[in-house]
Amino acid sequence: MMTSILVCPDGKTEAEAAHAMVTHHYHMYKKGQEMSTNPISSIFTQTRGLAHRTKLGNKNELAFFANALEEVCIETTEAGFMTKDLAACIKGLPNVQHSDYLNTFKFIENLGENLKIKLAQVKL
Repeated sequence: MMTSILVCPDGKTEAEAAHAMVTHHYHMYKKGQEMSTNPISSIFTQTRGLAHRTKLGNKNELAFFANALEEVCIETTEAGFMTKDLAACIKGLPNVQHSDYLNTFKFIENLGENLKIKLAQVKL
């Protein structure tokens, strides 16, 4: 997995670099085609923003949520539930079968269910 974080000159503002594959998949989506876009870098952009916000004030619950969401992304992928790009990294692109990966929506649903479980295990 990778993430691209851009830091502004003030050293306080961060943003995620956009990647062209997202645009390609958006056009596939508009045509009604199935896509398997990996949302993890976009999720980490948001969680890193939340984590940065916690540095500006004591927001322990927000910090816990951001960390839990990042952990869920990693744990879900390590458990074998991933998008096509990650499956291709493991198996090699010509060897990837549809059963090796989830489409975008199924992957996000899987992340959501795993996050609910993780958050239910802890009382803040």
